Amino acid sequence: MAGKGNLVNLDAMIKREDFAAGDGENSTFETINNISVRDLVSGGFTMPILRKPDFQRETNHWTPEQVVSLLECYVNGDLIPSVILWKSPSYLFVIDGGHRLSVLKAWVEDDYGDGQLSHKMFGHEISAEQRKAAEKTRKLVKDRIGTWGYYKSLIDNIVVVN
Repeated sequence: MAGKGNLVNLDAMIKREDFAAGDGENSTFETINNISVRDLVSGGFTMPILRKPDFQRETNHWTPEQVVSLLECYVNGDLIPSVILWKSPSYLFVIDGGHRLSVLKAWVEDDYGDGQLSHKMFGHEISAEQRKAAEKTRKLVKDRIGTWGYYKSLIDNIVVVN
């Protein structure tokens, strides 16, 4: 395993919650058969209800290379293992696949441990090692696959021809 200083901290990408927690409201969402990367945008359909159980390990066990490798698989249409979700009355919990979803969310938000979501979670106290891993990841992403913004601009600029 890589040293802690070379691991990307994506723990801020998906909020944590206790299984027993509820906000008093019964969320009304249908069965979710798939999650689009667009659903992972802050303010998107899925993010307000998506949670990691508080007993799950921290989402900081992948190297920059592992993060980019998963994104390459996604962009190339390669197989990405399933994610297991559990629906509570109020939330949709990630039982398996938290790292995978967090990587995709990090790509969409351009937050590899040093962005807005991470600053909010860590109270603007981000270690030099965490910033270094984030910068390395961001450079690898840009060099090997491109940013989410690049792909989004391609989609936004597609002209439909009848």
